[in-house]
Amino acid sequence: MAVRLPALLVLENGRAFRGWGFGAEGESTGEVVFNTAITGYQEILSDPSYAGQIVVMTAPEIGNTGVNREDLEAEEVAAAGLAVREASPRVSNWRAERSLDRFMAERGVVGIEGIDTRALTRVLRDEGAMRGAISTTTLDPEALRAAVLASPEMSGLDLVPRVSCSAPYRWDEPSWHPPDDAGRPLPPAELHVVAYDFGIKRSILRQLRDAGCRVTVVPAAAPAGEVLDLGADGFFLSNGPGDPAAVTYGVAAARALVESGKPVFGICLGHQILGLALGARTFKLPFGHHGGNHPVLDVATGKVEITSQNHGFAVAPDGLPAGARRPTSISTTGPSRASAWSTGRCSASSTTRRPARARTTLPTCSAVSWPPCARRGRRHDAVGRGRPGHPRERVDPMTDDRMWGEATPSDPNLYGAMDRLMASFTAEELVPEVSRAREQYETRRGRVREDEELWERWSQIFVEWFALEWTGGEDARPPAARMLDRAPEGREASTLRAWLRSQRALVEIVAMRPGTVRVRDLLRGGLFEVAEKRSLHGVDVGDIAEVRLVGFDGRVRFGRTFLFHPTGTRAVIEEQVAQRLAQGLSPEDILDHCAQLRLRTERYRHVDPVRVYRAATEELTDA
Repeated sequence: MAVRLPALLVLENGRAFRGWGFGAEGESTGEVVFNTAITGYQEILSDPSYAGQIVVMTAPEIGNTGVNREDLEAEEVAAAGLAVREASPRVSNWRAERSLDRFMAERGVVGIEGIDTRALTRVLRDEGAMRGAISTTTLDPEALRAAVLASPEMSGLDLVPRVSCSAPYRWDEPSWHPPDDAGRPLPPAELHVVAYDFGIKRSILRQLRDAGCRVTVVPAAAPAGEVLDLGADGFFLSNGPGDPAAVTYGVAAARALVESGKPVFGICLGHQILGLALGARTFKLPFGHHGGNHPVLDVATGKVEITSQNHGFAVAPDGLPAGARRPTSISTTGPSRASAWSTGRCSASSTTRRPARARTTLPTCSAVSWPPCARRGRRHDAVGRGRPGHPRERVDPMTDDRMWGEATPSDPNLYGAMDRLMASFTAEELVPEVSRAREQYETRRGRVREDEELWERWSQIFVEWFALEWTGGEDARPPAARMLDRAPEGREASTLRAWLRSQRALVEIVAMRPGTVRVRDLLRGGLFEVAEKRSLHGVDVGDIAEVRLVGFDGRVRFGRTFLFHPTGTRAVIEEQVAQRLAQGLSPEDILDHCAQLRLRTERYRHVDPVRVYRAATEELTDA
């Protein structure tokens, strides 16, 4: 990069970012998305799923390990462009064959560096992925924006023909290993898998060979009848770019493969095509999932896996046919979620759950929305990273079927009982009730839309409320009371009774010392010495929070989570509490009112919270 040309990146909303060009000179348009991977940039650029997209890397320095031929995901680069904070001018890696700058120049990929990628990422995060352009030739923002607005939108766009192979071929190459690490002995290729190439990554083909499969890759438009004649043991629908609903020929082929009765499994675009073939619908995510660090909860085990993901569309699980299983895994990354699901016994694959006995009459198929990751990132796509003995990782209680996974049986504490409570009910039992409870909960308290931390607290409070207070079931008893019918007398039963006697409270932190917090109940009166072993960093005397108070083992304990109100809002809250107590409102109604005040700070996050509380109080009072 001896000579640097000025470059410009413009979004369709008019935001412009000036920097310096690297890679190829020229102009390129596409959908602008951000990727949170720290490295793996070569695999990202060469991943056919990025066709028609300009990738913004959130890591500050990109390119320091260079590029080599072994790690390419495809021979041709399909990505429309690359935007980075800093392109490393030096390469330091024993496998490097050329620099990123030279690689992009040779492959005709336009890049821009020196821009504020954090600001750009926030725009995409808040407003969603949108069209954009990078140019080293057009440096007038309005002129470049005109080119952006003339470019096609991703919704309704079939990009598969750009990246699919033109003729069938066989793949027999295993994963790469360094010379001093031969890896495990390569198993014989006993299973025959036919892979539909919608934009397939080489790492997927390598992992299929590692698993003992011989793979025949066929073009995306290959007729299902000809593919079935190949006599495969199973069929794979690959990743790829664009809108799955536009790949109608792929959906038709997938439907025929499913009807054959042989195992079918899909990843990313293949996952979405398979969902469409089964009668589900797909939808576009606001900004998609792109990166190598997305946590996913396995509903069956409660363990969390760290996955590589790259998709802008998802399958709506509520559209699956009645015989299909609910999602087996839930992505916990942000407000937009993705999932894995199955209908029965599935073929061996590094990206699906273990084979399970079919419980339905549907043909056997399985799908997952995340692919095997880039080699420089994590070595495998879905390796469990949950801490041993700590399965209670974050999930989405607002949409997940079973809330938390199964807790460790030997865990005797207060929170373990709540884990086992939620794990004891099957998805079929909970889904109808959770749906109704969620509507009531959001009607009373509002709905979190963007704030990640607030969303998590909101959801955890919902879980406790649903388990302990929801009485909309058939027998008008909360789930915890129903579990008492199943729990043998002993510590488990006494712990459940403690939870059922607990109450939500609005408290002021009066004093703190190691292991104990003194609080004042603003709704019912009284001081409580609360045993609390968790570290309460950032909590100060005078803070006000919604908590659950649980009497357990002769002490008062806090529930799982706190919903703190912003500093300085104490006077407003105390005024509202006094006013509503005088009106005869119940403590639960007052808690819901205060929660709505707290929710307003998400919408007006740049405004003084005291002003937001005051304004919201007047508005809610009028309502």
